[in-house]
Amino acid sequence: MTDASAVTQTSVLAATDAGMHTLWNPSRFTSITSYETWEDALLEDDDITAHVRAGELVPINIGGDGAFQFLVRVGTQGHAPELTSRESQHLLASSQPYLYLSDGSAFLTGIEHIRADPGPGALALTIPAGPNAVTIHLIDRDSEPGAGEAHGQAASEALPDFAVLINPASTTGGPYRTRLQTFDRS
Repeated sequence: MTDASAVTQTSVLAATDAGMHTLWNPSRFTSITSYETWEDALLEDDDITAHVRAGELVPINIGGDGAFQFLVRVGTQGHAPELTSRESQHLLASSQPYLYLSDGSAFLTGIEHIRADPGPGALALTIPAGPNAVTIHLIDRDSEPGAGEAHGQAASEALPDFAVLINPASTTGGPYRTRLQTFDRS
């Protein structure tokens, strides 16, 4: 059983106009200071995949633009975060774990916001230093009765679109996913 006090949790609404959200290590992208330097580092799929393989970036990629609600749970050694029974009941898909090599922090943003100064919309996270395993869960928040309010807005107690669980890697051991598409298609 997980000790809830050893697991931190935060939530953010994050948008992308570039088709992919990311969890990324800010110390690995300090040279990105303009669109030109971003383009040199992240424009091509092969460039992004190299950062995924190096453990510097975790793609949260369903192949489209949009704003989504993210719930991020970060565990510690011996205290792995889990989905709640409510989240599990509305689970659509789960990724295999991705490797994230942490210097103690991460940002969650759209891929277009990866840069030395990601701006005020970036979610800054404290992540245990060292190798971590990141698993992404896609939740069908709209399948829960009462999830929506008038005008298409989510109810304040609505489930997230994505639950991101981060564990020290020694609790999972690998192998790690390196594909840019987060979920396998049936």
